[in-house]
Amino acid sequence: MLNVMTLNDTYFQQYRSLMLQAYQNDADAFTSTPAERELLPDAWWKNRLSSDDGLFLTVGAVDEDELVGVVGIEFTDRTKTRHKARLVGMYIRPAYRGKGLGKKLLDVVIRKARERAVVQVLLLTVTQGNTDAVKLYQSAGFKSFGSEPKAIYSSGKFYSKEHMWLDIGVHT
Repeated sequence: MLNVMTLNDTYFQQYRSLMLQAYQNDADAFTSTPAERELLPDAWWKNRLSSDDGLFLTVGAVDEDELVGVVGIEFTDRTKTRHKARLVGMYIRPAYRGKGLGKKLLDVVIRKARERAVVQVLLLTVTQGNTDAVKLYQSAGFKSFGSEPKAIYSSGKFYSKEHMWLDIGVHT
């Protein structure tokens, strides 16, 4: 049975393994490499799941006891920018793609952001050319607002990142 939920540090080994697989198999989608992330201590991975300061959490999809998809959300406590949160590290195992799991993960992470009254805007970047991801984000209401040329260098070439946003706030 598939369950979508906020993850805690009991999942950090599975999360670490899944994300290292993501950085390897979909290298052009991420700004990090497996080699960079493999060096990070367990505490870093645990903090990505649920930080002690409440500024980072990860929503995961678990099938039976296996973590099959994730998306993180990063908040800030800086006065001038705390109204914004950033989605990061979206990844779904290939066998689970195209089955609506991405939408379920986004729905939960958007709900988590809305639970914080101060958050008005969700931001994300997606590698240009990743049309499936763009369509998924658009289906959740995200809109493009620009691109960063040569944002990453991967697989011997440059890729641009498309910037997207979603207004989730109550307007005053």
